Formats: sequence, structure tokens, C-alpha cells
Amino acid sequence: MGFIDQNTIDLGSGNKILTLSLNNPETRNSMTREMGLEFKKIIDGLIEAPEKNRPRVVILTGKNDIFSAGGNFELLKSFSTKDYETNKKLCSNFIIFFYP
Repeated sequence: MGFIDQNTIDLGSGNKILTLSLNNPETRNSMTREMGLEFKKIIDGLIEAPEKNRPRVVILTGKNDIFSAGGNFELLKSFSTKDYETNKKLCSNFIIFFYP
């Protein structure tokens, strides 16, 4: 399977190896909300796939000679406009995604 164009994450696979390449050069591959949702959709798809179709290795990398600048400042600033309970729920959902 060759590259499949995604919005901010490019996929490449072959021989049971999947490469996820962060691809948002305007923000130096920083994690935006859209990228996070796209990443979750990809991971959910891997979890739901039949075991025989799943990769054995997933490589996370960045395009344009940059891995990632980290969290996107616009996303981080948006937390300052939300109340405590909303931010708590958003952070809890984020943690549960990685540590179910």
C-alpha cells in the first residue's frame, strides 16, 4: 500500500510497518485539534481492524525536517477561554485516549 493523503497526517505502509508522518508545515507540525482528531481516527481504525490486517510496527515521524513543535499555541490559548470543568473534561478525554 502506498501513501494515502490525509489532512495533516500522511500514512505509508508496507510489510506490516505503518508510518504516520505529521504534515502541517505552517505550524511546524504542532498538534492542532484537527490533527489530534485525525490521529485518533487512525488509531481507532487500527484497533478495529482484523488482527491479520494490523501493522506490527507503527513509526511516528514528522515531515519537512521537523518532528513536532508540540502543542499548537492557538489550541493552548483556547483553553484560557473555557471554564474549569470544560478543561477538566477535555484533559480527561485526552488522557483516557492514550491510557484507556
